[in-house]
Amino acid sequence: MNLISAKAYLSAIAILVIVGAVVSTQTPPSSRHKLTKTESGINYHFRQTREPTAEERKAGTVALEKWKSAHRHQKSHFADDIVLSKVLIGMTQKEIVEYMGTPDAFGAVRDIAPNIVMSGYDAQNGESQCDLIIELKDHGKTSDVYLDVNY
Repeated sequence: MNLISAKAYLSAIAILVIVGAVVSTQTPPSSRHKLTKTESGINYHFRQTREPTAEERKAGTVALEKWKSAHRHQKSHFADDIVLSKVLIGMTQKEIVEYMGTPDAFGAVRDIAPNIVMSGYDAQNGESQCDLIIELKDHGKTSDVYLDVNY
């Protein structure tokens, strides 16, 4: 191999390494298409209407564990996985806050208290609004989780 072809070869390897690094850090595709979409005024609600698969539960657990440190755009995909997996159902607000931090959804009550019946987290990524809404009705435990989206 001559010097020119060796340089070209090394350049090609460097490009592949850089492209591979970019591809590996991209956000995975959204799971929102698997959720049931209903209209609610000017917004849409996306809910899980069936029992999640084992794979969906695992993805939801991973999303919940990564939520606090995730970039804003990743949270949109994580929110889809959390709703799809139903991983929050049965959790108390205190347990959710341990994983996700203080609620920050548009219009959400930022207070953390035993009498809170609805809370949420911002999951916007290109929408006008996208909130992960958490309803706490069963003696302070999560009874429903859905996305409230305005395009």
